[in-house]
Amino acid sequence: SIDMYLDMGGTNEARGQSSTVTFAPEPSKRMQVLEITTIAPSGARNTNLPIEENFTLEMKCEVREKIDGAFIIVAITNQDGMRVADFMEIDSNQHAMSARTPGTYTISVSIPGIFNAGTYGARVTIERGDEVIEQTNEISFKIVDNKPRIYRMHLRGSIMPKADWETKKI
Repeated sequence: SIDMYLDMGGTNEARGQSSTVTFAPEPSKRMQVLEITTIAPSGARNTNLPIEENFTLEMKCEVREKIDGAFIIVAITNQDGMRVADFMEIDSNQHAMSARTPGTYTISVSIPGIFNAGTYGARVTIERGDEVIEQTNEISFKIVDNKPRIYRMHLRGSIMPKADWETKKI
């Protein structure tokens, strides 16, 4: 089917999208993102991600010298370029501000399935206080909706978290 074809990783390269974006080493940076990869809930590297399901952004980072207090921010933008969500390492990783020693690391973040169908970008920034150590270009990905709907998704906002609702007759 067409959906299965679109979900195949090879087609992303054909359309100018890749599930992994690689950045050239810049030895002058104390800490640098070398790769960003989008990973579907199935564990496959893919830029077409199912709506309402968590996915993973995996970053390959190189620490070139010991650094204290550096943390990672992932900013998500919608297809209009509007920043719609930030995920900050220091919000949920108590060790984020600890000293990072030289070496190559894999850092991953689980992105909650709160995004409406559409095309998005993710940019990674490494900060230390007021200092921006690293800021990458965006990796593009699509949230794909293959579920039957009784309403038009394209008229909804970029963020669609599920809320608990209750109706009581009074």
